[in-house]
Amino acid sequence: EYHRHSMAADTLFSKFPNIINSVIKLQKKSNNFDTLCELGSGSGQVLRYLAERINTINNFIGIDLSPETVAECQEKYANNKMQFIAADGNKWIRSHAKPQWLYVSHGGVLEYFPEDVLFNLFCYLSSHCAPCGFLLLEPRGVNHDVAQSSQSEPYSNEYSFSHHYEHLLTKAGFKIHSAEIQPFSNQCHFICILASCGIDSD
Repeated sequence: EYHRHSMAADTLFSKFPNIINSVIKLQKKSNNFDTLCELGSGSGQVLRYLAERINTINNFIGIDLSPETVAECQEKYANNKMQFIAADGNKWIRSHAKPQWLYVSHGGVLEYFPEDVLFNLFCYLSSHCAPCGFLLLEPRGVNHDVAQSSQSEPYSNEYSFSHHYEHLLTKAGFKIHSAEIQPFSNQCHFICILASCGIDSD
């Protein structure tokens, strides 16, 4: 069984070795992102991984539902560059998110959002927070044929969803800069997408 918080950050990022450079390239070309916000930051290792590798962004925010986990991260990664907040990320964004942010989800966060909730989140970002970017590394069910259907499908025994992220992002007004999928297990593949809204990167 796959559990996202037990996965080392470099394990999943190693499947998409060009993505960090793509983020840095987009940041430099657009001169836009001043904050990176991770939804479902968990143990904090992904936020630290990104903070160590993306030196063009100075502020890193991790949002997680667990106050205990956030307290541990605040103690473990205490510095001026990273901060951790205990909150529902979907709700927190509507009160605190700003333009010029890069939003990140990693390893199985968005799969717990129903399709309409996820689409509304993307729409909120594109209409209220542009220019912005979104980097996601999320699972997709191995039997989910997105060529035949744009709808999300339930999969696994955790009551999660396999989403057609490309469709939802594009429909919400995002431009997809890169999309790559890699096998992970007999249950899911992982898809890595970098998208932005309100940024002319061509």
